[in-house]
Amino acid sequence: MLVVDDDTEMRKLLVSILESDGYSVQTAKDGKHAIKTCEKLHFDAALIDIELPDVKGTELLSILKEIQPKIVKIIITGHPQ
Repeated sequence: MLVVDDDTEMRKLLVSILESDGYSVQTAKDGKHAIKTCEKLHFDAALIDIELPDVKGTELLSILKEIQPKIVKIIITGHPQ
């Protein structure tokens, strides 16, 4: 599982929850790091913050789909829309 969020505390919280449920988790603090990580490792799923500092989460969805077509992508946000 890949967790992409620029908020350090949110990344830590998500990792804690997911690992306690038995998931192996990698994290990325922004879109650039997420792309590099997906080019190196295989993921079944990714939790992606919609508001990242370098790219919109929706744009990152498309990029990750090109790198790993079968990855399940879930958009998350802590910002009211």
